[in-house]
Amino acid sequence: MNITEITAPRQKTDEPIRLAAYCRVSSDSEDQLHSFAAQIRHYGEYTKKHPEYCLVDI
Repeated sequence: MNITEITAPRQKTDEPIRLAAYCRVSSDSEDQLHSFAAQIRHYGEYTKKHPEYCLVDI
């Protein structure tokens, strides 16, 4: 699984950075469903570890 974080410089503010994640799998096989669940879990855990982010949607 490749995850690329794209960041841009921004001014300091008290408001959280709103994130929207894009998860993708290439087939309907059971292995791919586990991959999709793993991607969703990753983004959820990532935002819990970084309080400056707010996960809006996946």
